Amino acid sequence: MNNTTYTPDTLAQEGFELIDKLSHMDMLPFIQTYMRQPTWYARSFTALNIGAIALWGVAIGWSAVSLHWSIILLHIGYGIGLCFIPIIPIHEYIHALAYKSQGARHTSFDVDWKNFIFMALADKFVINGRAFRVVALAPFVCISIALLLLLPWVSGPWVLTLITILAAHTSCCAGDFGLLSYFEYQQKQGYEIVTYDDKILKESYFLGRKQG
Repeated sequence: MNNTTYTPDTLAQEGFELIDKLSHMDMLPFIQTYMRQPTWYARSFTALNIGAIALWGVAIGWSAVSLHWSIILLHIGYGIGLCFIPIIPIHEYIHALAYKSQGARHTSFDVDWKNFIFMALADKFVINGRAFRVVALAPFVCISIALLLLLPWVSGPWVLTLITILAAHTSCCAGDFGLLSYFEYQQKQGYEIVTYDDKILKESYFLGRKQG
């Protein structure tokens, strides 16, 4: 449960000051900046992607032993398609459920079609770093575990389909890991960080106060 009882109007009197304001239509460069920082989350995301791509390569090699390349390419296509419908909507819905588990009452969704970035929002809900980790990681953990648990129940080219979904979905979690990298980076600068979204203005605000 989110252990803050702050609202946007009370943050200043609690000693928080605005550090960053993020337009939801400018999410990509923000994420790229903090994915380049030497944080645990940025490095973990790189390692997870390498592992997922390696597993995908093994699956392609295994499939090539017994399947024609047309079937292999077809099931890779299935995997990529299924990653976006229905996996990405499920991903965002899990974010919304995680927000609600931390106390948010009003959640919604937005999309930056230019950069193909999908977002779950909790309007005016102030959330701290610990609770934000739950929100950010919930879809990656839940969907990855579900796909891995399904693997023993499928056979033939459908194994490749599931592993393609896993690899594609892992790469789609860059935004979540990038925001976690931002929190970690600011905490290393000595800040306690909280954040909240403004649905109408399509902005997110990051506020910090120096830790004594």
